[in-house]
Amino acid sequence: EEVLLAAAPELVSAAAAVVVAPGSRLVVYYVLKRQGPSSGGVAAETEHLEVDREAERRETSSSEATSILLRLLCEERLPPHMVPSLFLRIPVLPTTGTGKVSRRELSSRPLPPTCETVQDASEGEEGQACLDKTESLIAEAWGQVLGVTVTSLAANFLILGGDSMAALRVCQQLAQKAAIASDAAGAGGIFGEMLPEALLPAALLRRPRLADFARHLQETMADHFTAGDDSDSAALSTAQILQCQEVPGANFIELLHHSAGAGAAQVVRHVLQRGVPVGGWYDVDKSRRGRTPLHAACANGRAEVVKLLLEAAASISASDSRAVQPLHLAAQGGSKETLSLLIVARAKLEAVDSDRQTALHFAARAGAPKALVDVLLEQGARVGNKPGGGKKAGGGATLVQPSVDGRDSWGRSALHWAVVNGHRTMVSRLLEAGADRNLSDSSSETPLQIAERRAQCTAKDRPEGLGASVFGDIATLLGGSASTARPGK
Repeated sequence: EEVLLAAAPELVSAAAAVVVAPGSRLVVYYVLKRQGPSSGGVAAETEHLEVDREAERRETSSSEATSILLRLLCEERLPPHMVPSLFLRIPVLPTTGTGKVSRRELSSRPLPPTCETVQDASEGEEGQACLDKTESLIAEAWGQVLGVTVTSLAANFLILGGDSMAALRVCQQLAQKAAIASDAAGAGGIFGEMLPEALLPAALLRRPRLADFARHLQETMADHFTAGDDSDSAALSTAQILQCQEVPGANFIELLHHSAGAGAAQVVRHVLQRGVPVGGWYDVDKSRRGRTPLHAACANGRAEVVKLLLEAAASISASDSRAVQPLHLAAQGGSKETLSLLIVARAKLEAVDSDRQTALHFAARAGAPKALVDVLLEQGARVGNKPGGGKKAGGGATLVQPSVDGRDSWGRSALHWAVVNGHRTMVSRLLEAGADRNLSDSSSETPLQIAERRAQCTAKDRPEGLGASVFGDIATLLGGSASTARPGK
């Protein structure tokens, strides 16, 4: 306990270690987490249940990052048998009549359901988690797409900075490896339209934890994804572990990516103070062109963490293998404050990714809040006539002149994408900004034609949860027909 308090006094104000049952290997540390600066009391100031739930999810993610840090600190300072199996946060430590911590009372407390089998997890030598075949395939795909090392079953795709397009590339890779895609390239179509339902990007986005997504694939596609080990998966797991072991402080690099996406500002500060590179895996090996902790923080709207990373000289122009910069993910993440921090730090609004999508494209695809879109449009107008076509920005990105009608590799404007994903409010705002409703993409479709097609297609061909009437309403907004009747019906 003294070791833990001395190692992270800024995080923990008190702690007590207990053995849950006599003869058990399960050592639990109950900790009193030191309160950091107020985040604004979002949940306390709103009556909206969904906001409360989001605040709860953020707090859970932050607590997980704190637990990972405390475990790493204990592993550095304690023999293996004394390292806690579990860290649990409680508001107050119970005491005896003499004022001492009541360990008996703590040891008798029931554990959370998900924690009772913590010792049953498969572990290899040195306590490293062993990934089965499916888990290894997923970890490898995440690593290739996001450019980060993934070794934990608790890894979270969204927290690491994943988004819908990254999810599409992961699912396409998995389809190719499992040889289940029906198109000639074996990738399930350009936009995943030929992928099986269980392997659609939405399936990953609904189950962002590696363990949960692996279980989903094993349950729904057992012929292609198995839970068993084989020589290939064992080799992959070993390679991932060795890759981490060869890099000094690798566990803390992984933690920096996780805590940045989780919004655990105190953990991020502690890890940076240890000298961990602010760019994470990107700084360790720039040839990987991976997403940085700043990417992860921006994707998840973690403004406090973004401030910390920028103060530590994080690169605002770092680009992943698809030339996606933090600005793109901030526009998609929905946080006006995060986006504004990057703009103040001189992020380039003209930057496009390898699909030639601008920050406005990312915002349109995600249906970002109007206030955030207003900032993008206003700042884009200020850039005005600045030359850009073909010019290179930092990190390998290309600069183009900002335009509400800027086209990507598929010839689509932000308005096209807002329609494709059924974001009516975004469609309305882009029309107010002068977006061309008659612009045709590479498939010769205008935004109106896309809306009318989606209003009349089958439910499985529309974004999950969106009815035909949503697209009928958008079609009307664009000056067309609101009919949802399929041709020939």
